[in-house]
Amino acid sequence: MTETNNEQVDDAEDFNNPYKPFSVIVPYELRFSIKDDDKNTSVLIRTISQQVRFGRNEREIFLQHQIDSRYGKDIFAKHMLNWVDNRLHHVEPGDCRLDYIGKPKITELDHAEIEEFAADCLGNLDS
Repeated sequence: MTETNNEQVDDAEDFNNPYKPFSVIVPYELRFSIKDDDKNTSVLIRTISQQVRFGRNEREIFLQHQIDSRYGKDIFAKHMLNWVDNRLHHVEPGDCRLDYIGKPKITELDHAEIEEFAADCLGNLDS
């Protein structure tokens, strides 16, 4: 720290700065569906956010959190999507849990339906 910054810190201490640090840990879920999949695929992310806030007491910190929650949801969702996007390619299939839910729907396909299915799959390989 520079001498000027040290002086500012000393001045703040001289004024009995009422602000104290608080840890804020917030559990949350982020849910979304994939639009171009007719919303058949949905994703749920459960995690926590840990922050450091400064205030006079827990009530003040809680009020700060309320305002953030009210106005910052879209910003935080975007941050989480970017965070997951940057790490998702490192997740190995063996580290995932896959559960089959419900009973399979089984229908016979004719030749045209098989060709259409194969073409769709091949076209989606680039995605």
